[in-house]
Amino acid sequence: MHLSNYPGQALKGVLMYSEEEYSFRFNVDSVAELAARVGGTGQSSVSIGTLQLEVASGSGVVLYAWGLHPRTQWKNGNVSAPEAKPGVVRLDANFDAGVSISRAPVGGWTTVFDPTTGWIRVAEDESQDDDLTVEVASGVVLGERRGKLCSIWLHPLID
Repeated sequence: MHLSNYPGQALKGVLMYSEEEYSFRFNVDSVAELAARVGGTGQSSVSIGTLQLEVASGSGVVLYAWGLHPRTQWKNGNVSAPEAKPGVVRLDANFDAGVSISRAPVGGWTTVFDPTTGWIRVAEDESQDDDLTVEVASGVVLGERRGKLCSIWLHPLID
């Protein structure tokens, strides 16, 4: 899935991971800011297995990450904080409000968790040589390689 990135601010909020629910959620700081990014077209998502990237349907702007993603399937490994700049990422798909587009099947991407840094990397492969990383929301960084989405870096509070 091709992407374009632009200068801008990351959506402010808190990325959480619930051990009990095996899932991520994003608590946005400002509902008004979220509504402005979504516009009047509604929201959709891109699924990486059961992990979701929430997207503004009309523009393709990635908002945040959420969804079921059981820690029992994660590998422990080394994941350093990415050198990401805040920005806006647009995905080049035709989104319909309320309809998810699958980017990868369940188990199609590998999840590596570093208990020392608290970073999680969900990616096509274990190589961390992304061409560029952009922080689209607090604790949510997207990686691209040759103009395509190749990784999601997450830094949640774990409860």
